[in-house]
Amino acid sequence: MRKGMRERRGSVRKKEYGMALLVPNSAKADCVAGLLIEANDRGFRVKHSYSGFRRNHVVRFIHRLREGAARVVWTRAANLEFETGFEYLDD
Repeated sequence: MRKGMRERRGSVRKKEYGMALLVPNSAKADCVAGLLIEANDRGFRVKHSYSGFRRNHVVRFIHRLREGAARVVWTRAANLEFETGFEYLDD
């Protein structure tokens, strides 16, 4: 975390590794493959090469811990790839 920034997460993050498959509901991409980086009880973060994720877009997903629907919370470019944070929508 950068100096001067306040942690806003309410749950502890846990480093994770493995494949994540994401299917955007409102995009032209059929399936986006990515690498699961972190997860907790509220959401997860994935590194991928798809530039089309936008805040509040909904995706179907599957990764080694869970599957279901999630909402895009944020996306940022990172070294010619993208990282996206997702919030789980279902229990």
